[in-house]
Amino acid sequence: MTAQRFQTEVQEIPGRPDVLMLLVQGRISYHEAPEFREIIFDKVANTRGSVLVVDLGGVEQIDTAGLAVLLEGLLSAQLRDLQVLLCQPSESVVQVFRMANLNEALEASCTSRGEVEQRLMS
Repeated sequence: MTAQRFQTEVQEIPGRPDVLMLLVQGRISYHEAPEFREIIFDKVANTRGSVLVVDLGGVEQIDTAGLAVLLEGLLSAQLRDLQVLLCQPSESVVQVFRMANLNEALEASCTSRGEVEQRLMS
């Protein structure tokens, strides 16, 4: 079985103009990493609000190159005082985070969109 082609979709959360949601799907390996990097950095640079939610629930496969891009994006967001919430990391994402000993990042991620909304309200 082949992994789904990498794709992203931007969604706004109704009533929350300060939040932008980036849905990520498919495979993020070293082949897709440059495109993923371009997208992440574009969203970090051009998000008008204060929060970027990266929904990883549709990621079927991620390797260390994809993880490195994600971490670069998180660091870039910190420099811009942009809060980034990782949402619904798929099992593939969880496994790579654990292999890289990034358990703290996993613990800080949201398990559902409902949890995203709860965090945004607090």
